[in-house]
Amino acid sequence: MGSAFQPRWKEFFQDHPDKAVAIFCLFEGYVGLFSSILPPRNYLAAFCYTLNPVSAGNVHIKLDENGQEGIDFNTGYLDDPSDITPLNFGYKKMREIYRRMPSYRGEVPAGYPCFPEGSAAVRGETTGPVDLNAPDLIYTAEDDEMIGRYHRDHSMSHPHRYVKMLNRYRTERPRRDNHKL
Repeated sequence: MGSAFQPRWKEFFQDHPDKAVAIFCLFEGYVGLFSSILPPRNYLAAFCYTLNPVSAGNVHIKLDENGQEGIDFNTGYLDDPSDITPLNFGYKKMREIYRRMPSYRGEVPAGYPCFPEGSAAVRGETTGPVDLNAPDLIYTAEDDEMIGRYHRDHSMSHPHRYVKMLNRYRTERPRRDNHKL
C-alpha cells in the first residue's frame, strides 16, 4: 500500500490477524447527496471503511472574550497519512471487483472523485461489466490525489469500534452449560 502505511502495518496489523485494515460494504440503492436528483433506477452503492485509524481528534473547552464556555472540536479524521492509504487502496480494489460484477452498468459520476479530463480513471454509464480478465484501471499521481481529496471531503467516522467490542464480547464470554443445573 505504500511507504506511508508500512510503519502502521508493522506496528499494528502484521502480527495481529484479528485486526482488519478495512472492510467493503454494499448497499442496495444510492446513498448520497444526489439521491434525490438521480433518475429512478436500481442502484448498488459500495463503500470502504477503515477499522483501526491512527488519527484522533481533540476537544478543548475554552472561555471566549465574554467569559462563556465554548468548545473547540477537531475530529482529526484522516489527518494521519497511514489512515488515507487503506481507503485509497480499498477504493481501487473495490472498484475493480465492482466493474466485473454481472449487474454493473456504470458509475454515477457524482459519487466519484473528479478525475482530470482524459484520465483512464474516468468512467460513466455502460451496457455491462468489463471482462474478468480485463486489465485494472491505471491511476496517475493526479488521480491518486483526487481520490485522497475525495475521501477527506466525503468520508466520516463510524461507530465501528463499539460493534467490534460487542462482537468480541460475544465470542469471548463464558458459555453456560444448560445441561447442568
